[in-house]
Parts: sequence; C-alpha cells; structure tokens
Amino acid sequence: MSKFSRQALVILGCIGLASCFGVKPQTKKGISKDIEEFFVKAGVMQYFLKPMAFENNDSHLMIDFSFRDSSAVFTRVNTNFTVYDAGTSLKVDSFWVATSETQKGIATVPQLLYVDKKSKQIAFRHSTAMSYMALSDLMKGKSKLILRVNGRDLTFLPTRKTRKKEVRICRSLFEG
Repeated sequence: MSKFSRQALVILGCIGLASCFGVKPQTKKGISKDIEEFFVKAGVMQYFLKPMAFENNDSHLMIDFSFRDSSAVFTRVNTNFTVYDAGTSLKVDSFWVATSETQKGIATVPQLLYVDKKSKQIAFRHSTAMSYMALSDLMKGKSKLILRVNGRDLTFLPTRKTRKKEVRICRSLFEG
C-alpha cells in the first residue's frame, strides 16, 4: 500500500469515526448553565432543563425536565423528580402543577424509579410527564408543585436560586 493510500485511509477513518459522535450545538448565550440543547434531526431540538430545587416544611424536591421541539406543537415534557424525606415510606399518588389554590392542573401518576437509603434523608426518584403549558406556567413563576403523598397534599415552592433559574429559562424559551 502506498503512502498516499495509507494517508487517505487514515483520513477517511477519522471522518468516519467523527461521524459516530452526536452533534451538540452551542447553547444560546447566557443559558448554558440552566439548559442543555441537543440536535436530534433537522428541525428538531431536545432540551434538558437542569435540576431545580423546591421545598416545603419537611422535605425537599429536585426536579428536571426534558422535551423536544419541532414544527409540531410541544406536547409532552418528561419530568423526573426526587423527593428527599426522612420517612421510610413515601407513596406519591399524583403530581401536578397548580396555578392557584383553587385551580389545580391536570394530575399525573408518577412512576417510582428507585429508592436510595444511603443518607439521612431517603431519596425517592420518580418519573412522569406534564404538558408544555404547565411547564411554561411553572417557569413563569405562576405555579407551584403539588404531590399527593400517602393521601395528603404536599406543596413545594421554588427556592430563591430556582426562582432565578426560572427567570432565565423563561426569558430564553417561553418569551420568544
């Protein structure tokens, strides 16, 4: 094999290898620490909103969201959350985003993914879906998270740091 053939083979091999890796375009300026943006295919992007903290009197919750956009209307937001609680049993019957005390959003039944008992507080990881409109309301500061746990409603409000994240995310994704 000639020197030229070897070089051509190496170059083609490098190009082939590079095409196997996913393409991750640059995120929009100013939001990279809150949102990860991934190219899926022409006209479709996937967004991952990094974990945000919510709390109530006895426990706290970390939640993250992922969804895809395209020319179609946003339909479903994959929602994963972990509730940290001192109790040994935590049965989340339903999850919803409430815009006010009187108007409650559409409840979903989350699936328990795992329980981690390694720390003082036990981590209960769940997964569910919510509407894009509910996510938009949550990021605009109009809503709170409510979980029905062991038959009673627990309201989780965003921490101060999460409120700042919501403002940045809202500016980037929901206000144009």
